[in-house]
Amino acid sequence: MVDPRTSLTSAAVLFTLSTLVSAAPQESLRRVEDDGLRPLAEALAHVRAARARGGGVAEAKARVQAACDELAEATGTSDVLAQAADLARAQWLSWSYDVAPRERGTIVQGVHRAGFFAAEGLRYAVRVPEQYDPGRAWPLILTVPEEGETPASHLRARWLDRDLLDSAILFAPAMPAEQEDWDQVMVEGRPGGLAHLLSAHRIAAERLAVDPDRVFVVGRGKGVPAALAVGNYSPQRFAGIIGWAGAAGELGPDNFGNLPTLFAGGSAQARAFSDRAAELGFDNSTIDPRATEEVIWRWIQTHSRDPWPAEVRIVVGDPFPTRVHWLRVAPTAEKTSATAVVDRESGRIEITCSGTSSVALFLSDALVDLGRPVTFVCN
Repeated sequence: MVDPRTSLTSAAVLFTLSTLVSAAPQESLRRVEDDGLRPLAEALAHVRAARARGGGVAEAKARVQAACDELAEATGTSDVLAQAADLARAQWLSWSYDVAPRERGTIVQGVHRAGFFAAEGLRYAVRVPEQYDPGRAWPLILTVPEEGETPASHLRARWLDRDLLDSAILFAPAMPAEQEDWDQVMVEGRPGGLAHLLSAHRIAAERLAVDPDRVFVVGRGKGVPAALAVGNYSPQRFAGIIGWAGAAGELGPDNFGNLPTLFAGGSAQARAFSDRAAELGFDNSTIDPRATEEVIWRWIQTHSRDPWPAEVRIVVGDPFPTRVHWLRVAPTAEKTSATAVVDRESGRIEITCSGTSSVALFLSDALVDLGRPVTFVCN
């Protein structure tokens, strides 16, 4: 039995907050209004700026600590880290989202030049609603252009539903020239399709007021396997994966226990994916051969991400994923798998694993009460 709080020092506060980037604000659990969180949000922004310029990080971290102390005093709590929903909201507020005053309701093209894309750049097209307001969080649809489509032509041709256009951000990245590279992270030192999609997600989330609980990936035509592959690679990032008018590919649903899928215009491969999901006990895969854009939008509206699921299953592929939600493994065998289940009431976490030298858990008070001792049982 371990008391996790005994290992948390003030120096760990910043790291703990940074792990909450993927944690969506749960409004019903929040205790502090936005105005009360802004000092902490500004402090977190200063840390990012200090790291970017390569100096002043220690001072920026001290500012985060001071903001946490002020928040604890204002809320009458001795442990700000227990306020997971408030910390997640502060993290969201720490970004300066683009107001885009002249670009609402139109398709805007851009090129991202950084990291793997510093030389050739990553082309993309984005459309925000006409009533886009950076003060509220919007659903994000990452949409994979079909082979031969530019990002802008893809948005013009495929996304026409007025209610969707008025209510969601659309972001389409260019994909690699070779279609067989679309479901790979890297190919001979070049970024594959998954690097394109994951970079697109980061660009959109950092520049636009994206709701981290409602990020969806849509693959159309030959882009369907790429959409499923990015969901398998990092399922904790997304609220749903949609395959539209295309074959699903050979990927299985092992890591989709908490990631719903919709196949619009299903195929034999989509049926095999859904049947296998049912065998694993997942009831979150839907096939609708007659689904239209309107049906897809309704499905999106009824789904949101669970950032802290009580049960997580991971099956390592070749070579990813090695982390799913709050569970990470260090594979040592060709077949590596692990399942972790939380009983919040008793404070017990049971882990069953094989083919791994170790497992790491990324915990939060949104998952288990870290103010009480936690019992871990492995195999």
